[in-house]
Amino acid sequence: MRIIILIVIILFSLKSTSQVNQYKINARFDVIDKKIKIKQTLKFFNNSNKDLSFLILNDWANSYSNSKSSLGLRLSEEYSLLFQRSTKNQRGYTLIDKIYSDSKEFKYKRPKDKYDFIKIDLVNKLRKGDSIQLNIDYEILIPDNSFTGYGINKSNEINIRDWYFTFSKIKNGNWIQESNLDLNDLSIDPGEFTFQLSYPKDFFLISNLDKQSLIEKSNFKKFISKKSVRKNSNIILTKKRNFKKYTLNNINIYSDFESFQEKEDSILNKVFKYIDKKIGNKIPLNNTNTNVIKTDSLLERIFNYSENKLGKYRFNNIVISNFNRQRRPIYGLNNIPKIVSPFNQSFLFEFNFLKEFLHTFLNETVSVHYREKYWEIEGIVVYLMIDYIERFYPDLKLIGKYSKLKLLKNRNYAKYGFNEQYRLFENIISSRNINQSVTTSLDSLTRVNQKIINPYKIGLGFKMLSEFLDKKVIDESIKDYINFNNLESFEQTSFQNILDLNTNNDTEWFFNEYLVYKNLKDYSITKMNQTELKSYFKINRSLKSKIPIKVSLIKNKELKKEFWLNPHKLDTILVYDKNEFDFIEINKDKYVNESNYNNNLASFKKYKKPFKFVLFNDFENVYNKQLNYIPQFGYNLYDGLMPGLSLTNITPIRKPFTYKLKPFYSFKKNKLLGSLNLKFIKYNENKKLFSTQYFLGGSTFHYKENLSYSSFFPSILLTFRKPDLRSNFRQFLNLRYVSIYREENINQEKYPNYNIFNAKYIITNSNAGKGYSISNDLQINKDFIKNSVTLSYRNYYKDNRQYNLRLFIGKFIKNSTKDDYFSFATYRARDYMFNYNLLGRSETTGFYSQQFISSEGALKSKVLTPYSNDWMISFNSGITIWQWVEAYYDLALIKNKKNNTKSVYGSGIRLNILTDYFELYFPFYSSLGNELNHSNYSEKIRFKISFDPNTLSGLFTRRWF
Repeated sequence: MRIIILIVIILFSLKSTSQVNQYKINARFDVIDKKIKIKQTLKFFNNSNKDLSFLILNDWANSYSNSKSSLGLRLSEEYSLLFQRSTKNQRGYTLIDKIYSDSKEFKYKRPKDKYDFIKIDLVNKLRKGDSIQLNIDYEILIPDNSFTGYGINKSNEINIRDWYFTFSKIKNGNWIQESNLDLNDLSIDPGEFTFQLSYPKDFFLISNLDKQSLIEKSNFKKFISKKSVRKNSNIILTKKRNFKKYTLNNINIYSDFESFQEKEDSILNKVFKYIDKKIGNKIPLNNTNTNVIKTDSLLERIFNYSENKLGKYRFNNIVISNFNRQRRPIYGLNNIPKIVSPFNQSFLFEFNFLKEFLHTFLNETVSVHYREKYWEIEGIVVYLMIDYIERFYPDLKLIGKYSKLKLLKNRNYAKYGFNEQYRLFENIISSRNINQSVTTSLDSLTRVNQKIINPYKIGLGFKMLSEFLDKKVIDESIKDYINFNNLESFEQTSFQNILDLNTNNDTEWFFNEYLVYKNLKDYSITKMNQTELKSYFKINRSLKSKIPIKVSLIKNKELKKEFWLNPHKLDTILVYDKNEFDFIEINKDKYVNESNYNNNLASFKKYKKPFKFVLFNDFENVYNKQLNYIPQFGYNLYDGLMPGLSLTNITPIRKPFTYKLKPFYSFKKNKLLGSLNLKFIKYNENKKLFSTQYFLGGSTFHYKENLSYSSFFPSILLTFRKPDLRSNFRQFLNLRYVSIYREENINQEKYPNYNIFNAKYIITNSNAGKGYSISNDLQINKDFIKNSVTLSYRNYYKDNRQYNLRLFIGKFIKNSTKDDYFSFATYRARDYMFNYNLLGRSETTGFYSQQFISSEGALKSKVLTPYSNDWMISFNSGITIWQWVEAYYDLALIKNKKNNTKSVYGSGIRLNILTDYFELYFPFYSSLGNELNHSNYSEKIRFKISFDPNTLSGLFTRRWF
């Protein structure tokens, strides 16, 4: 089999390169009008196995033309509001004058719903092996760079890629039409390119093109490139001399990394220095100005390392830009201010440059179908980053110099090596069941899987293979992979085929199981028996698997022996002399994700895990048990400021069962208050029922001056979502039993204690452009049964314009209550189940009563009919006036027992500053009349605000998950 694979690879690699497509681009950049005028000649060779009646061109520049394009929809899915809120002049487009050959023009059109492709009909079929030449005159409006980073900025500087026409790939006889999704993954057959670029004289051109000539005229420059075979070219036009040239082994490296340095006098630096001075100079600050970076020697080391691992770079120029570094940063390090970074500037420069250099090297020299095989490139990059640290910084810790601080040195994460960040990130996401198979195509990955988890997993996978097989096998396979997939190869060779050539070991488990399946396994090891001489251990697997597992044997806290175990059975027995070792541990490096790592350790002697109290949070250690305590602060009007603690077993890597005890001390009441939550989550893989959550909670606080309440609420939450994790479609079924006890006073005789069964079903699907939700809320109590349906819809109906609609229908099926405590509310949430974080839940006047919760009637004006004990229908709407300023209109029909139906309404302005998190409402006109004329108008303004950390975290993570 290995011989057959080798023969096939050799045959593919010997294919003639004379049939590559040819492109001649003559482009004139007009930075004032933000346009590029292009005359392009394209020559296409039919290397497919069938005759063609039409051609497909990639026109990714036109993907910015409409919010309904694939790019627009993608940005909307990821809650990027800038594109949805942009104007036509901010977006880009392609305007074609004509497509012709000699004197003959071709008919063309865009395929349905494909804004970034051109279909050209041929008069005569193009036979296999034949070619055709086209000329295209067209114009590109350059988009604003705020959407994806590509385009033109406010200084008229330009950074663009994939901006000219190219022929789409043909695979299995069919044209591949892969739209621009801001993934930098345009996969085309390498072609022969020649560029002639004209641009204003006061700009500098930065690119990887080889210069044939540069002509300077009175007001513009003309750059003419040499003819070369490549995939694409990034063009940067800048007024600044930020890019510095380095020459190594006759290769020119252009980089602006050195220009990206924090200023010593920045506000952030001043703040940190001020705090450090006040606490007695205890923060090990970095001097961002005097930390000299020996750039030349670092670049030489990176360059030599890369060519040693990847082979010789095929072009004369390579551009390593800060722009690309920011698009694919080293997550974790990228958000730390340099003045407090645990690593010095020299290392940060080196490691960031290494990653970007490896990416650029591979992306420009390897020809693969990137959308499908991205993981091969990403895996090589991460594997080499791991290898680089092991070679040059073997003792570097995850938190760098902070690992030596007394406050942190006993933390588990302070003991981790730098390279353990990869498996920690992967473990964190896998424990939430939101990881995706490595072999999932790039366009189907969520942001966190695309940018972090899958590259890390495959990089760790290659590292695992290097230990299981041999490091030389992986290193040679990487070089072979690059050689067999060079720009002259018409057919791609998979990494699996290359690896099979270089080893006699079975690697099927790696490609068919490790990369494909994402389910969490659970390995465990237990001592079965012990005699006077021997100790017997049993390794268990929760699932049958061919993935090998590493076994580590430890004596006196030192690793004495390691080996790989590749059993095909669920259970394996190991026997050792009882005094030979202290501990035996499996999956120590956590190459394989597990649902529980605490059962991976067994002792040769009696060993009871000590209990460890941890301030804030830490990763778990298999050698002890831990309890995290986290300082907290709470507030409401009746309890005042409440300092407290959160006592929990929650760690960054999620576990099935968690608890959280939160005691607070109310200075206002001099009482101990708080809450207790117990939660068990069961995840399902590749099923519609994504998770089942069993929850038991209770709390006690004050709900009115000098009156407290206690709540108890067991619940079951079923979450349904599609196997396609990019989909924002969700379904929830929440079954709760809410038990409330309230202290009484002389004015309160009814319902001090009550119990409610609540069943709520929600369907929701939303993104930045459009969203809807449907919910049904059933509540059953001995005195009432009520049901309500809420429908919400939001849509950007045109550029920078949205409308939102909400319909609420509520009806009491039974109601024998004597007051309005459980009634439907028109403008002020009753919240008798204590669902919401109301700052002053019993207030009817004053600032606290102005807090707005979008529930039930959801009117913003305080109308004269506040409650309904029979039925209510309300309609809420809003429409954009300008940016985040909206006009709203509310209407409600209210029916109370023994009363006629009443209608109320309200209108005004909504400042939609941060949807669902911070909003302001200014009533103008309602059924109360002109509210602006009322003397107490300031009391009519409503606000919506969220302080819940879990809710707020969703604001920043929704793009990623």
